[in-house]
Amino acid sequence: MSKLVSIILPVYNAEKYINQCIDSVLNQTYKNLELVIVNDGSTDLTDQLIKAYEDERINYIKKDNSGVSDSRNIGISNSHGEYIMFIDADDTFEFNMVEVLYKTIEKNEIDLVRCNYNFIRGKKSSFINFLDYTDKILDKKTIKERIIPDILSHKIRGYVWLLLVRKSILEKVKFDCKLKILEDTKFYIEIMLLCNRIMFINDNLYNYNCNNLFSATKSVNSYKKNIYGMVDATNSILQLLKDNKCCKIEDERKFITKNIDSILNYFYLMKKSCQTSKVIIQNMKELRENNDFICLMNEYEKKYSNLFNVIIYTLYKNKYYYLINAINGFKTFILKFRGN
Repeated sequence: MSKLVSIILPVYNAEKYINQCIDSVLNQTYKNLELVIVNDGSTDLTDQLIKAYEDERINYIKKDNSGVSDSRNIGISNSHGEYIMFIDADDTFEFNMVEVLYKTIEKNEIDLVRCNYNFIRGKKSSFINFLDYTDKILDKKTIKERIIPDILSHKIRGYVWLLLVRKSILEKVKFDCKLKILEDTKFYIEIMLLCNRIMFINDNLYNYNCNNLFSATKSVNSYKKNIYGMVDATNSILQLLKDNKCCKIEDERKFITKNIDSILNYFYLMKKSCQTSKVIIQNMKELRENNDFICLMNEYEKKYSNLFNVIIYTLYKNKYYYLINAINGFKTFILKFRGN
């Protein structure tokens, strides 16, 4: 007899996408499922669109806005399935995603299975990780020695919506609501550390909608939140690794280096969104006075980055803010000229 699978759907102001998302879940070839929708204080037509469904498999929860991590935690607490999956409101499942993952986890008696995904940006294109441990059962030792380092190096993306996991695992951990970025990566690592046996498969079963990621011009405050949120998240994940003694120093430094590159790239994104040079340079200076970020900078390893990022890092470390801003302006012009 098939077991109940719960799919957690956090949603906030998703009227443009919510119907196709819900339909992709309810129309799965695997029928013994529960869709737990957590409406995180939407102010558009999302509520009406959800209420229009009469499928008894929908468990609909409304709450005040408190963020995606809290929504996912509430979804887990209110789910009834033996297995749990996640989906974002602007994405969709392939028609057989639940069935394929369910059969894999049951057949192999494992705690977690992860698939691959399709990019939807204009047209659909497949993404595949060619990992030498794909389609193999991975034990706890392999998870610590290979999977966690590959997550830290971004070889494996910490996307929770690619997973089918036993609820008994998820009941032992929560999304960190204090983090505003990389909260899924931290959760991902915590899950992996709790698992005894897992498997990765190459089937592209999830459709990741990228069409609306870069459409809006963000405010400088939103970039600042991401910058300092990245600093906080990096330190939080490093503490998790330390507590579990699961990574080598070089793996941690590779993680720090990639995150510093991402943080410094926000100054390029500020430039791209037409923030003034004065504002951008002021933010560069403020970050340079942040003690937590300075500590991370001391762990930066140039060999784990590319030449362009190393140049930007070196200029920033030596406080050549105006030169960085000029380089970012030139990069913005070139990419705009090329139509990117």
